[in-house]
Amino acid sequence: MSPRKKADDKEKGKAEIGVEEEIESEQEPIEAEEEEEEGEELEDIEEIDQDLTLDIEEALDTTEELDEEALETDFDEDVEEAEEEEVEEEGEEEGEEEEEEEEEPALEETETHEEEEEDEDEEEAELDFEDEEEAALRTSKKRKKKKARPRTSRIRTIRPGLFSSSLFNRSVLENTEAAHKTWSTNTHKVDPASAPPYRMTDSYHTADIIAHPKFGLGIVNQLLGANKIEVLFSDGLRKLVCNLRY
Repeated sequence: MSPRKKADDKEKGKAEIGVEEEIESEQEPIEAEEEEEEGEELEDIEEIDQDLTLDIEEALDTTEELDEEALETDFDEDVEEAEEEEVEEEGEEEGEEEEEEEEEPALEETETHEEEEEDEDEEEAELDFEDEEEAALRTSKKRKKKKARPRTSRIRTIRPGLFSSSLFNRSVLENTEAAHKTWSTNTHKVDPASAPPYRMTDSYHTADIIAHPKFGLGIVNQLLGANKIEVLFSDGLRKLVCNLRY
């Protein structure tokens, strides 16, 4: 290679180095500016993040306060509603007590009236029994007078088995409701039309079911002798005549 060419190459190399240096010197300010801009952008982003964080925290605090206020309001409303309901219930209870107090005299009057009616029915039954017995005696006396030949007494001779113990528990039968329940339990399957009618001349046994023209279905509870039975009807125990012989 000739010396001139070598010199040209050196100059060319220097020129290239100079160009590179110039380019580098020009790029350095640009890179510095870019770095500065990136730093500013990062700072702006951080500030925005901080502002957002503060806004979010404030929003959360506000929401919590609102929730607490709403809860307190709901709680107060629930308490007021509960108190109002309690007052209404107390008023209803007082009203019911007043109604019960008002109804008590009416119930007492009804019970008294029912007891009076029961007493009247018992008196009527006793009178009917006495009337039936007196009529039977009068009829028997008249027939005896008409016939010269003496006849046997209208009352049958007492035979063994004409007395019996009570079919049902007497302490139970003393209660009107319990007596009615006992009567219903033992007669609910019986057709009144198929039950044998009560007759003063017939004889009966304990647990026989009869149909009385006035008192309805009855069940013989006890034999009280040759001519008397105790019968459980729907309204309680009654004594009836039986075994009459004219």
